[in-house]
Amino acid sequence: MAPLLRAAGALISVKDLGRSTTFYRDVLGFEVQTRDDDVVVLGDENLQFLTLRRAPAGALPRGPDTLGLRALFWEVASRAELDRVDAQLRAHMAFTSRSTRPDGGETLTGLDPDHIALAFADEVPGKPFGPSGVPSAFYSVDV
Repeated sequence: MAPLLRAAGALISVKDLGRSTTFYRDVLGFEVQTRDDDVVVLGDENLQFLTLRRAPAGALPRGPDTLGLRALFWEVASRAELDRVDAQLRAHMAFTSRSTRPDGGETLTGLDPDHIALAFADEVPGKPFGPSGVPSAFYSVDV
């Protein structure tokens, strides 16, 4: 049965729109699709989007006990792509960890400029990515 819904993107409020745009462009490889003074929409050829919105002054930081977004997760197509993301996270001083999963794949974690947790996993042929294939490192991410 074909899926009825497909996640296409996310909206994140950020402190520094320019810094976050550069970070997500570099790490995810997304291109700027549109922008104005308070919003930047980044996207790729697969119609995945990440919308960054300038947070109002005095916006409160997130933490493990806060409701709402705690982490963003991506599956990457290859170990080479995971290595590229790893290098970009390190270049932005945003790398936190990299580990090998029981299925032989690797999971990479980092933090965005506003300390939102990010997790990336490489695809393991023959191992579906989904509820049964989500590494515990994904749902245990805390900042």
